[in-house]
Amino acid sequence: MKYLTLPIALLLVLSLSHTEAQTLKGDRLIGGSGSFSFNGDGMSGMINPNIGWFLKDNFALGASATLYTYNDWDSNSNFQIMLAPFIRYYFNDEGKFRYFGYGKISIGESFATWYEQPRNTFLMQGNVGAGIAHFITDQVALEALVGYSLEKIGTNRDMTSQFYLSFGLQIHLLANK
Repeated sequence: MKYLTLPIALLLVLSLSHTEAQTLKGDRLIGGSGSFSFNGDGMSGMINPNIGWFLKDNFALGASATLYTYNDWDSNSNFQIMLAPFIRYYFNDEGKFRYFGYGKISIGESFATWYEQPRNTFLMQGNVGAGIAHFITDQVALEALVGYSLEKIGTNRDMTSQFYLSFGLQIHLLANK
């Protein structure tokens, strides 16, 4: 327990200190989110790295990837890779809590094996959401995002949708001024 005291105290001091978040034209952001789930049917994991540039104050354009894997106890598996451009707009100009809107359109491929039958499928997905970034330093933000996702799988007309909650980390790299 004593080994955790210093990192927890340092994190608390950093999160309580006054910060001016950087979302100015020319700045860059790099980060992402991830998840892991485990239930009685199997397990899955996902990572979503991203990189972006602020084209003007508070407005970023960038690229993201989604890597997803699923395995169940019956030897069924699915691996998905998707690539997407994204947009992000921060609504308030300063402070350590910054609110933002987010959107992206992804395309990719699913490589699945169901009951020993390989199936590759085209994927298309749209996401919109709103979130809050808590800047624990001038350049590092912990984020929470509530979003809506609409996904088309394969060539049929069926679509799936869902609401989701995502947590991530972003590092804001300041432009050389």
